[in-house]
Amino acid sequence: MLPAPSSGVTQLSHLDPRLASFAAASKKILFHLKSPTMPIELDDSNALLRTIRISGRLDLLGTDEISTKFAAWASTSERRVIVDLTAVSFLASIGIRAIITNAKALKQRGGRMVLFVGDNQGVAKTLTTTGIGAIVPMFDDKSAAEQAATA
Repeated sequence: MLPAPSSGVTQLSHLDPRLASFAAASKKILFHLKSPTMPIELDDSNALLRTIRISGRLDLLGTDEISTKFAAWASTSERRVIVDLTAVSFLASIGIRAIITNAKALKQRGGRMVLFVGDNQGVAKTLTTTGIGAIVPMFDDKSAAEQAATA
């Protein structure tokens, strides 16, 4: 009779030694994927303007990691929000969805969101390809983004 397992990985490793090494390798990969990935920072420049800086990979894991803070910080009433994507190294469709969802929610509260991409050509190209500019204006110049946000 097999000993009572304490977790799914342990249970599998008791059944087949090959699974033990697979489980160990999977844990390392999962740990690597969950290591610090998505810094998000808030800067309230004044009573009207808020900047949310996101850096790292805005993929499935990164978006999941920041989604609660991003939604809370972007949900302010009647405030203008600049989302700074200059330090985003990868932008997946799930990240674009989070931006659009939060921009629409902010608009319903009387606020406005704009995107600042700076010289981040990869992110700018991805956003341009999706046509996000019709929903959330995108700028490569910080002062133009601030003007558009506060207009």
